[in-house]
Amino acid sequence: MQAAREDEQRRIARELHDDLGQQLTALKMGVAALEQQIMPGAVQTVPGATNALQRQIDNMLASLRRIAANLRPPMLDDLGLGAALEWLADDFAQRFHVKVTLRLAVDDSAMTPFASATIYRIVQESLTNVARHAQASEVTIDMSNDVHGWSLNIEDNGRGALVEEASARGSLGLLGMRERVRQLGGTLTIDSAPGTGFRIAARIPLSAIRLAATPPD
Repeated sequence: MQAAREDEQRRIARELHDDLGQQLTALKMGVAALEQQIMPGAVQTVPGATNALQRQIDNMLASLRRIAANLRPPMLDDLGLGAALEWLADDFAQRFHVKVTLRLAVDDSAMTPFASATIYRIVQESLTNVARHAQASEVTIDMSNDVHGWSLNIEDNGRGALVEEASARGSLGLLGMRERVRQLGGTLTIDSAPGTGFRIAARIPLSAIRLAATPPD
């Protein structure tokens, strides 16, 4: 079901970006071309109106790209997990004015598409919880791997909470993260207390991460 959902989100994101995005771009070009054809007597009033229209179209394009990227960032498929997480961290920092430190000590070149999407969603949901509840000024994301598996640690310096209260308050988000980690055969631990920030640690076995080796010809 998760794989089917990711496929559907990928399709919708592509359609938004490629179809509606191109239409908005064409509309902006049409407004610019119209400005050049306006009667000379209206030159003083038209530029202000057309510039306002172009700014509105730019804002619509930016919102469209953000919605499409949240559904399924194209770079997750095109450039891999590392590039997608860098984009996610930069976008989150700019939108919520929270410093994000991202440390990636992994090789994502041989990841399965499902594992890549699952880890991306875990980080995305964690940042969503930070924005909604933590009142934090800094978030640190560490991801590393060894011969046994992958480790993902996310920590903020926010107000923290009792784990039981946090689970009740954001139960769907935390439950979703636990389920995603479970689907990869891993474990998720949560540690927090009032005034001490929030920490999430996931450990995922290597067998659930990497693609099976291709037999030699």
